[in-house]
Amino acid sequence: MEVVLKPEVHFWTIQTWMHEKGNHNFSIFVSNRFLEAAKIARVKMSADLARRELLKIANKAGYKNIPDTFWEEDGLTQINHPGGGGVWLVMDKDRSEHGKTYSTHNCDHPHQQSFLMAAWLWWASVVEMFAEA
Repeated sequence: MEVVLKPEVHFWTIQTWMHEKGNHNFSIFVSNRFLEAAKIARVKMSADLARRELLKIANKAGYKNIPDTFWEEDGLTQINHPGGGGVWLVMDKDRSEHGKTYSTHNCDHPHQQSFLMAAWLWWASVVEMFAEA
């Protein structure tokens, strides 16, 4: 049985999840509702808090440095893996009528995938908090 997701119903959803040798890329679809809540979260959340929380996640993954992040009107638009190597999760520039997609780049190892997903899930929890307020 094929399951077809209706993007306008979901706040966010994992679109693809690769878990094979040398390919651990994934993508996450975020709805327009998520993007609106992300704009509020971006304005109301302090940059210091974001850095502290992302550093905690990096430390738990065994990294001492905070990952580089990029913030725009839509909130957190890119997370670079703290281990370097050109690995990141970025919000695609294109927007469908239902939302946008975050996609990984050069995610070759499970630990890269796990870190990027953990960092993004932190961001999603912040956005969800502002969406419910």
